[in-house]
Amino acid sequence: MKEPAIDSTISSLKNVVTIVAGLAITNAIITVFVVNNVADFKRLTIDTSLLFFLFILNVIRFHHGNVRHLDTTYTSDPGKVAIVHKPVGASGKTALDFFVIFFQSVVFAVLSFLLKQPNSFFALFAALIAVDVLWYLAVHGMVTDKSRFLHQKRWSINNVATLLALLIVLAHSARIANSFHFYICFFLVLLNTVVDFAISWEFYFPAVRSHSSEE
Repeated sequence: MKEPAIDSTISSLKNVVTIVAGLAITNAIITVFVVNNVADFKRLTIDTSLLFFLFILNVIRFHHGNVRHLDTTYTSDPGKVAIVHKPVGASGKTALDFFVIFFQSVVFAVLSFLLKQPNSFFALFAALIAVDVLWYLAVHGMVTDKSRFLHQKRWSINNVATLLALLIVLAHSARIANSFHFYICFFLVLLNTVVDFAISWEFYFPAVRSHSSEE
């Protein structure tokens, strides 16, 4: 059954976060490659290049993952099977999904300014995945069909492991050489990203299923 009000809300959210993601990527390019309004590749460092690569990967996976989550949760169009939620508190979950996904898009906009400040970048990224874990815990009880919530569970387990590791490294940053500290954090976030793509590949990029039709 179609819910026009919910469809409108989700459509608006997807439009907004897509615009913010686009602006974040644009600002990241300016932050990394532009100096005094002129493209300058001579001052580009390896660390900044790696951070830019990591940023782009995560903008893609968070944005795409959130849009897929909204489609599978709220859309009743063919090919987008909806998750069934408890009648009580359903509107609360809609609002929670809306504001968390919007908040995450804003965080990426802020991260686009921090590509030359690795410590601040990784600290804010740790906060981002912490919010993601809390989001999963908050909405898990509202879902009646837990089997269709599997990708969020795997995603959250991956994020919890990364969050704990990042917090340990960040807490001991004063004892670790700057370059070594950067590469540890970079590896942890990259591993988190790769593992997420591996465990959620079918969710992110579902296979095309053939449908027999009768004429």
